[in-house]
Amino acid sequence: MKKTLLAMAPALFAALMMSACTTTSGGGDERPQAAPSTAATGYKGVQAFKDICLATAPSFRSALNIAKNRYGMTNLVDVAGLKFRMSPDNSLSAQVDDFAECSITTPVFSGDRKALRAEFNAAVSRATGVKVPPDAERFQADFKGVPYAFTHSMTGGEAFVMLNLKAPLPK
Repeated sequence: MKKTLLAMAPALFAALMMSACTTTSGGGDERPQAAPSTAATGYKGVQAFKDICLATAPSFRSALNIAKNRYGMTNLVDVAGLKFRMSPDNSLSAQVDDFAECSITTPVFSGDRKALRAEFNAAVSRATGVKVPPDAERFQADFKGVPYAFTHSMTGGEAFVMLNLKAPLPK
């Protein structure tokens, strides 16, 4: 059951959020946006994952406040307990289910997507202390005493996901 959930999670998040993601330039928002970057190093989606998901795990309770205050994601949607915040131009979004999952989505990265995956994996590797191959799409690692599945999905955009493997499944 967990393998099925793990396999579906990135696709579900990507499908839900990529339909809303655009790369239009915003009207006056001074915050850096995720979509235009072509360099994998310092990509806003990976940085947001570190600041929003890794920094607030395992509860993720303050994740949406960080998304709002640091990344300007002001639009809030709540779908059956899964909360979404999006930037005004929809170029960056955060999805959070307390104690269960956290993900960051962006439109399709216009640069080297393999390098982007390697950057994400290196960030998780540094945070967890687990050596992660640069090309791994999905992997598991303990973080702050909790087992997580980490994924970088490239389906319809970029989704950087961490899923608590011990969280109760939705009813």
